[in-house]
Amino acid sequence: MNLQELRKKSIAFTRGKIREAIKEDVFIIQLVAHIEDLDRILNMLIKRLRDWYELTLPEVSNLIIKQEDFVDIIRKERKNLMQQFDIKESMGKEFSKKDLESLELLRQECEKIIQLREKQTQKLNELMQKHYPNLTTLAGGLIGGKLIELAGGMKKLIEFPSSTIQILGAEKALFRHIKFGARPPKYGVLLGHEYVASSKQKAKAAGRLADKISIAAKVDYFKGEFVGDKLKRMLK
Repeated sequence: MNLQELRKKSIAFTRGKIREAIKEDVFIIQLVAHIEDLDRILNMLIKRLRDWYELTLPEVSNLIIKQEDFVDIIRKERKNLMQQFDIKESMGKEFSKKDLESLELLRQECEKIIQLREKQTQKLNELMQKHYPNLTTLAGGLIGGKLIELAGGMKKLIEFPSSTIQILGAEKALFRHIKFGARPPKYGVLLGHEYVASSKQKAKAAGRLADKISIAAKVDYFKGEFVGDKLKRMLK
């Protein structure tokens, strides 16, 4: 074998190793990070949209809390919204056509980001269900993906004790606890899970959920059988 052939084989071998190193969780981590980016951008733009719209019809902005609903409903004409919400007289000023055009451009931009976020979230759910069905059944696609991202990968996640999984996402609170002696965090992203959010004893609920998530993640990582439904029933 000459030097040229050896070099080609070496390059091919290296490429193969690089491909192997790109695990499923790398794509999941990127998707989660992108969704979080979109959330930050959307929150900023919708705050601007609300501030702007409240100059013309503040009553509607106060009535519609959900972001997606607000972006959708203000596509309607001002007079129609006043009739729909039984607003006899608004505190706001009626905008000119040119003012409305500028506002509509911002509204459309928010709408596009909402649609992109929905598509990326759907893709995340599909990847999570395909590669980590047990974790997804317990935590959901988005929270499960966030746990993988916060841990730095699935391999690292399964190495964490359930007590660490319980507070993933509460790093700032943990820092304040360590440095300033503030109260330690009792939960992180798991607070967004319905099981924890609806519980009167959120810390205990987060602990129980983290324990089952720890089991589910290990089963998924080592390609075990599906036990997600069984673990979920144990939470009831």
